[in-house]
Amino acid sequence: MTTDPAADVALHALSAALLSLTYREQVPPCADGSNAWTSDDHQIRAVAIPLCTSCSLLDLCAQYGDEIKASAAVYGGTDRTPTTRKARTA
Repeated sequence: MTTDPAADVALHALSAALLSLTYREQVPPCADGSNAWTSDDHQIRAVAIPLCTSCSLLDLCAQYGDEIKASAAVYGGTDRTPTTRKARTA
């Protein structure tokens, strides 16, 4: 839990959706073990972004990234890591 109630709600919603996927023996693209979504290399993160578009958690993940004010990694198809280039969005 965080000190931000909105972030807590977003985390709870995302966690519940992840559990639901697990129950159905499905996994989101970011659970492929590659760590592409959190890579230090912007080119690797750029490869991960399009994979988000087919994910049923896209909106919940983006909302969570918004609520926690993520400043690194890919959340909901958006690279939130600061770079000298414009961020790419799915």
